[in-house]
Amino acid sequence: MAKAEDVKVLNIDGVPYAVDAMSDNVKRLVSFFNDWNQKELDLTSDLLMVQSAKSHLSQQIIFQVRNEKQKAEEAATAPAAVNPTPPGVEESAV
Repeated sequence: MAKAEDVKVLNIDGVPYAVDAMSDNVKRLVSFFNDWNQKELDLTSDLLMVQSAKSHLSQQIIFQVRNEKQKAEEAATAPAAVNPTPPGVEESAV
């Protein structure tokens, strides 16, 4: 999966602050932010994959239902097979 870019500079009120130069508390908070940013990217990727899979399955379901309906309609309208040999009578080899 894609790697989210970690925040290295905070831009607050138009002033850039290097995260490396900040307190341990700020670094920890930025680390949490980076982790959640990566999680969001991963989830977005997973969501796109699931949506694509659902769309593909939906198309397969529609195709299958239409195919089965068509076959059922063809079977219902097809003439019954004619058996030229009456039941109980075997055809003789000629």
